Amino acid sequence: MQIRKVQTSGNSSFSLSLPKEWIETYEVHKNRPVGVIFKDNGDLLITTNLNGNSICRTKLLEIRPDENPTLFFRKLIGVYISGYNRIEIRSDKPIPISLIHEVRNFIDLVIGFEIVEETTDKIFLCDLISPYDIPVEKLIRRMYNIAKDMQTNSSRALFDNNKSQAYNIIECDQEVDRIYWLLARLTNMIIENLDLCNKTRLSIDEIIHYYQVGTIIERFADNTVLIAKCVGKLDMDHVSNDTQLIIQKSLDPHLPTHKRIRL
Repeated sequence: MQIRKVQTSGNSSFSLSLPKEWIETYEVHKNRPVGVIFKDNGDLLITTNLNGNSICRTKLLEIRPDENPTLFFRKLIGVYISGYNRIEIRSDKPIPISLIHEVRNFIDLVIGFEIVEETTDKIFLCDLISPYDIPVEKLIRRMYNIAKDMQTNSSRALFDNNKSQAYNIIECDQEVDRIYWLLARLTNMIIENLDLCNKTRLSIDEIIHYYQVGTIIERFADNTVLIAKCVGKLDMDHVSNDTQLIIQKSLDPHLPTHKRIRL
């Protein structure tokens, strides 16, 4: 952080010199208008984005000859969460089928991105949803409801040795991940472009709070998946009566929430 002194100009005006690096990067010149935004926490934001539109950021991914499909998929998720609006994938040779499969898997698992251009050596992805229209509080509530049902169903599947129900829980976890990635993406976008706070009507403190809550719910959902994966591997005939009683009590819908026994 740079510290600069406020200067007086005339009898009632104050001025502050702007960093030369910022001036050159955004090509600010004499008489060019810039936006000044007052934040609720007392901060002052100076921006060249006068129309308030979100900044379009493009990430270029160049495919290496020895590109690992799993790591490539993780790169795509990382770029998505970082808040990029466009992803351009390039290769000197035709893109391998395994990587194309990971791209389509990425499209199925995230919210908003679609393929807008595709050739043998290039794939162009673009975000088609506006960050202003994302209902953050509703996303958190949906995550909570899904994770709560996953916990109940995982305990029931374990007790009843129901493998089909356990498989459905694992699929539900993918939906929780999709929402969580979108929440993380929006958080990074707001931190990168503070003007989004006005558009989304969310302060940085609020979006970070929502992100922390979403992280707790996402980890809770992951733990229910671990329980579901134990279905079929645990012989309930060899489980003690006390343990079976705990599982049964956790499934009792008439027991107050704060008194239920959690696994």
